[in-house]
Amino acid sequence: MAKKANKNYWVDNSLLENFKKIKREDILNQLFGKQLKTTENIYKEIEKSKNETTLNIEFVQDSDLKNIKYTLDTNNKLKTLSVPLLGGEKEDNSLILAAIHFGGTILSSDNEQINKARNIGIDAHGTMWIFKKSVQKKLISYKESLNLYDQMKRLGERLPSHKEFENFLNNN
Repeated sequence: MAKKANKNYWVDNSLLENFKKIKREDILNQLFGKQLKTTENIYKEIEKSKNETTLNIEFVQDSDLKNIKYTLDTNNKLKTLSVPLLGGEKEDNSLILAAIHFGGTILSSDNEQINKARNIGIDAHGTMWIFKKSVQKKLISYKESLNLYDQMKRLGERLPSHKEFENFLNNN
């Protein structure tokens, strides 16, 4: 049987900060371990914000992402892609470019970025998905996930309501 390749999980600074605020970076460590990666731009944001982290995050150099050009197929799914096609700042697109070039899933607390990635066929998830995976893998209890979610929401994270989160947890 062939060994399954490790999957990359490309994370943004805001999601990291949210888990740091509730003192539960351990959830990210347990779920993703060394598969958690970011880009040089985002790594610099982490350093600039003094967001010291207990996570061991690898990052790719921006130079590795320069001149990547991609286009979409007739179904509007990723065939190849260019930064101008995505719109926005280069920094905003660095996770998407990394996920395209190196493969993997984007983890972000930015719904715009999640939707942009999904619209071109890249797997992308946010905070609620991470909590749901944590419950499914029995890293935290259902009740604890609700409490942590509410704590994150009280600390200013723009998240859907408690009821919406509960419905998300209860649906496959």
